Amino acid sequence: MALGDTQQSILTLALNHLGAPPMSSITNPATPLETQILNYYQPVLNAELRKNDWLFAIKRLEYPDATSAQTDFETPNTWPLPTDCVRVLREQRDRLANSFVSEATDWWIEGRNICKKSIKGPKLRYISDAVDPSEYDPLFVMALSYRLAIAVCEYATQSTQKENALAQLYTGIISDASKQNSWEDPAGTTEVNKYDYSWISNRLILYNF
Repeated sequence: MALGDTQQSILTLALNHLGAPPMSSITNPATPLETQILNYYQPVLNAELRKNDWLFAIKRLEYPDATSAQTDFETPNTWPLPTDCVRVLREQRDRLANSFVSEATDWWIEGRNICKKSIKGPKLRYISDAVDPSEYDPLFVMALSYRLAIAVCEYATQSTQKENALAQLYTGIISDASKQNSWEDPAGTTEVNKYDYSWISNRLILYNF
């Protein structure tokens, strides 16, 4: 893991990509550019976490059972999503069987709640945005820093050429992360097998494909 990384060190790395001085302080930014990039930090972080199943950001939660079952679709039992949840993971790889198993066959999400008719509390795997930066994968740190630099590139440089160069570097880092298995992926690449989608597999079975 990228031990020692902090929000300030990641912001400094992003500023370095733009040829700017290091981040002076996250509590008292010294320049308009520092203020701008600091404002982008949390939205860009959440967007990058949400894009892929980064291993360092996966958490688990098992909810307590509800008091009674609900038969009416309009009034299901509900459990709130964790405040740090940026994306719910519905499948987990069975590595021994080299296949994927559904972890959410009897519940669904509405807003920030898990809904379910039965009493049994759901088991949740999700991507969390509450991971300490010192635990970030090194490739994620680089990807995040490039995305932050891209977000403020127009403001800082007014150069589309620089922005395009940063975008290419970002794409390269994401490709490297995929090869190094920094996130869980159905095929071990950035491609998703058609059989991993239940609605497709059901139709393939129905029509004997």
